[in-house]
Amino acid sequence: MWSGVCGFLWLYVWQQPDPAVVPFYETSVYWFCVCSLVEVFVQPLVVVGQILLFIEVKVGYLLI
Repeated sequence: MWSGVCGFLWLYVWQQPDPAVVPFYETSVYWFCVCSLVEVFVQPLVVVGQILLFIEVKVGYLLI
């Protein structure tokens, strides 16, 4: 939810930078929102893995 709110603010409320300076500003805002959603959904799985002492999961997560 917060990624959508922040994305809306960055794209439609606040002033966008000059496209010559930052050519892919809008695309990067969308990708930031997607990455934030992925992080929110994956974080509980990481916490459960740490509680259950799944060392392989922790090592694999840290390598990515």
